[in-house]
Amino acid sequence: MLAKTHSYFAMSSSSALMLATNILDNEADITGKLLIATSITLGSYACSNLPDIDKKIPIIKHRTWTHTIWSILLIYAITAYHYINPIFLNPLNDFLLHYFLIGSLIGYVSHIAVDAFSPQSVPLIYPILKNIRLPFPALYTVGKMKSGTKIWKQISIILIIGGLIKCLIW
Repeated sequence: MLAKTHSYFAMSSSSALMLATNILDNEADITGKLLIATSITLGSYACSNLPDIDKKIPIIKHRTWTHTIWSILLIYAITAYHYINPIFLNPLNDFLLHYFLIGSLIGYVSHIAVDAFSPQSVPLIYPILKNIRLPFPALYTVGKMKSGTKIWKQISIILIIGGLIKCLIW
């Protein structure tokens, strides 16, 4: 999948999760809801292509360490640690960073989830089992699905608008 398609899929995933859960319901005012939604969406966008950083690091083979459960657990641990130990003196900054990190986790996981449906799949528990891939059917081939980016862009726009409507109505 192309980088921008991963980004659109991540923003669609984060928007869908915000619509499906009560994460925005904890804030009483519209400003708080919009700040949460923006932080989560930006976090998912920012980390949607982070698993492919291994393409830029010559000593790491693509779709090994960065496409495993271990990398997901590391992002989760950073998010959980920040929740327990805020790093800013300003509570608003910690509040926004916390939701940004939640979005980052969503973006990272969405990337790996989508890659699991490619013919190459992902070695989720690498290096314990290096050659075992997830048994999902291949739904796309990298570079062959030209309309994929356009479809996910449209879906992400619809879901983001739905999230904004939820913020305004609820």
